[in-house]
Amino acid sequence: MGVASEFLAFQVGDVVLVEPVPADPVQPNDCDWWIGQIIHVDGGAREPNVPTMFQVWDVDTGAIKWVNADEATRLILKNYEPLETNQFILKSTTIYKHNKRTSKRYIHKRTFN
Repeated sequence: MGVASEFLAFQVGDVVLVEPVPADPVQPNDCDWWIGQIIHVDGGAREPNVPTMFQVWDVDTGAIKWVNADEATRLILKNYEPLETNQFILKSTTIYKHNKRTSKRYIHKRTFN
């Protein structure tokens, strides 16, 4: 699947892992990632049908943020299907994250109300 094809797979209701591109690529920040749910998909100026920006609801803080498509990774969750675009049914998730600095793997579990 090409890059444009992966962007086309994003849709409202998808759960995504957002890893912002660091301002300084020499010293990336491993702690900036967060999980959210797409609430709006926006196409580009040249190709309106190709989603390039998403409005994502941060499940930890409740904040709504704009995210570039290349900063998001779509998470496939077993038995997850949003009932409506404004209804969030994600209750908990476990992320296994690899820390590049220490070469250790750690578990991050988040539970939502």
